Amino acid sequence: ARQLTVIESELYRAIKPWELLNQSWAKKDKEKRAPRVLAMINRFNQVSNWVATIIVQTSDLKARVALQKHIIDIAYHCFSLNNFNAVMEIISGLQASSVYRLKQTRAMIDTKHAKMLEECETCMCRDQNFKNFRAMLHSADPPSIPYLGVYLTDLTFIEDGNSDN
Repeated sequence: ARQLTVIESELYRAIKPWELLNQSWAKKDKEKRAPRVLAMINRFNQVSNWVATIIVQTSDLKARVALQKHIIDIAYHCFSLNNFNAVMEIISGLQASSVYRLKQTRAMIDTKHAKMLEECETCMCRDQNFKNFRAMLHSADPPSIPYLGVYLTDLTFIEDGNSDN
C-alpha cells in the first residue's frame, strides 16, 4: 500500500495544470498534450487489470480467498493513507466481471474483510457524483491522492457545458 502510494504520489504531483485544460487527455495528440495525465490513467488501468488477473489466475479456492483478503487489506491501508486513487483501482479490479462471477470466493470472505471492502466501496461509490468520496477528501488530513477520474469527468462536463459554439 505504501509503495502504491509513493508511485501514485509521484505520478499525481507530476501532472501539469495545462494538461487538464481543453480535455487534452482525450485529444488526438494526447500523448504530447497530457503525458502525465495519461500516465496516471494508464497506471489506474494497469493496477485494476492486475488485481483482476491475479485473482482469476489463482485456481485454488482457498488461495484465491486468501489473495482477495490480502488485496482488500491493501485497499484498506491505501484508504488509511488517503490514497483514494489506489482504493478505486483495487475496487475496480475486484468489481471486474471476471472476478465478480467467482461467487464461491466472495462467499468465503470473512466478515471483517467484507466490512473493510464495504467501507472502501461506500467511500468510492459513484452515487450522487461521488458525494461520499468528495466529503471524505474534503475532511481528510493532507497529504492525499484523489481519484483523478472524478476530476477529469468534472472538467469534461464543465468544458462541454460551456463550449464556445
